[in-house]
Amino acid sequence: MNFKVIEDLLEKYYNGETTLEEEKQLKEFFLREQVPVHLEPEAELFRTMHAVSEQKMDDADFDRKFMERIETPVIPVYSSRRKFYFSLSLAAAILLLVGLLFTFRDAFYKRSFENTISDPQLAYSETRKALMLVSINFNEGLNQVQHLSGFQKGMDEMQKLSTFYKYQPLIINPGDADRQKNK
Repeated sequence: MNFKVIEDLLEKYYNGETTLEEEKQLKEFFLREQVPVHLEPEAELFRTMHAVSEQKMDDADFDRKFMERIETPVIPVYSSRRKFYFSLSLAAAILLLVGLLFTFRDAFYKRSFENTISDPQLAYSETRKALMLVSINFNEGLNQVQHLSGFQKGMDEMQKLSTFYKYQPLIINPGDADRQKNK
């Protein structure tokens, strides 16, 4: 038989495209004594498959034993362990709820801030202190933002330079601009 035909059949075989007759041809070819050296690994494969297909089962009760092994559960279920895990998860959930309750208890108990200070003069002075504190912190923040105005001036200068460099090849060397347009 032509080795090229066998190699084509092997390629079809490995792609799963062979028919039963073609597989029979391959099996007969590789079971012969004389096989080319470059096809020896495939010959071993076909010889092994042939040897395995020739083996017979000695145990007549194989099917029954196999079905018994399949029907028994592989992982036994321990009900006491399941109960323990259930109670453990329940305790964790309760602990989580209690922790959330203590964390957000202020949100649950709405406090009323009206009429907390009965003296209007004292309320005015406390409000003034609070607003002065906010004003001082706000002014410090504005001082930091003023540094950004210098940054903005620098960015404007950079924009002018980038506009200059955009037209730079036309000014310095007009021939370079033509080569860039052609690219």
